[in-house]
Amino acid sequence: MGQKINLCLHSELSQVKTAIQEVLSFLDDSAPSMSPDDRMDLRLVYSELLSNAVIHGNNYDLEKCVYLTAEFKGETLYSSIRDEGPGFNYDSVVNAPRQADIYDENGRGVMLAASLTDSFGYNRKGNLIYFYKRVKKSE
Repeated sequence: MGQKINLCLHSELSQVKTAIQEVLSFLDDSAPSMSPDDRMDLRLVYSELLSNAVIHGNNYDLEKCVYLTAEFKGETLYSSIRDEGPGFNYDSVVNAPRQADIYDENGRGVMLAASLTDSFGYNRKGNLIYFYKRVKKSE
């Protein structure tokens, strides 16, 4: 059985920063030999996905929470983030024709997070994202 963390945060951006600090502490404790590159990638992934859940999923509704789970099994981190919003059509973001405009913010965080993980997906409703990442050891 691996090490696990469960967090519940209110839908405000200040809570995202606190949650990221808790997750990073969990990562440091669970995989102390994790490469700095993987740690930075995961910091970015959590920042993007938690912010999206607060902003787009829960629409800053303080009555709604964002739930995060993360668990290490061996050298792999499994994680999910769920908001209490109505969800969205993930395929419309992933399969939409992309312009070469790096300043287009629609879907950029989701695509970035997907590129930094080994597996990435959503539930059917579109309010829960899950991913896993195999972490490398520091050299």
